[in-house]
Amino acid sequence: MKCPNCGLVAPDGTEVCAQCQIVFSKLEESLVKKALQAHSARIKEPVKEIVPQFYRLALLFFATAALWFLVQAQEKRKIQEPGLPAQAETAPEQPAVPAAAETP
Repeated sequence: MKCPNCGLVAPDGTEVCAQCQIVFSKLEESLVKKALQAHSARIKEPVKEIVPQFYRLALLFFATAALWFLVQAQEKRKIQEPGLPAQAETAPEQPAVPAAAETP
């Protein structure tokens, strides 16, 4: 086993480094605790949304408004196109005397 503190190679099963007197079991426990804390910290972090909900709603609102304005402008152009008769809101004129009622 190699000591992480001083680099001395010690035989397997050695509990204390002969050069720097570090206790391998305590070092291993602290390394495991640090690793677990780092792992649990990564798990507990909330996942951040790429686009927040507010911006999604704003985009939906503006897209709907733009679509509505486009439809309104297109309807306005249809009514104002030259060469086409304006759409009458009254019923078409009927002849004063029906054709079947005429006498020969």
